[in-house]
Amino acid sequence: RHQVMIVLMDAALCSWNFVRARSGVLNQPTGSLVLVRHGQSVWDSSDLFTGWADPDLSELGVRQAKGVARSLRESGYSFDVAYTSVLKRSVHTTWML
Repeated sequence: RHQVMIVLMDAALCSWNFVRARSGVLNQPTGSLVLVRHGQSVWDSSDLFTGWADPDLSELGVRQAKGVARSLRESGYSFDVAYTSVLKRSVHTTWML
């Protein structure tokens, strides 16, 4: 069984080898890496730059996250591990996946 991990991207890039090394799978068979960006934040909906500010998901952002979760499930994905930032919009998106 291959390990499947999800990394929730929040305006930063991850090194695949770094993530694999940190998760302890560097010397194991390669699994799948799924990258997902958080849903729309309440500041995004007002056309404000969020940066490291911590606004939550907007109603549209919640619908977007649930839609991605449904699509991933329907495609047969299940996840062994998830990495995300500590920002609410990212954490809440991850919870829905």
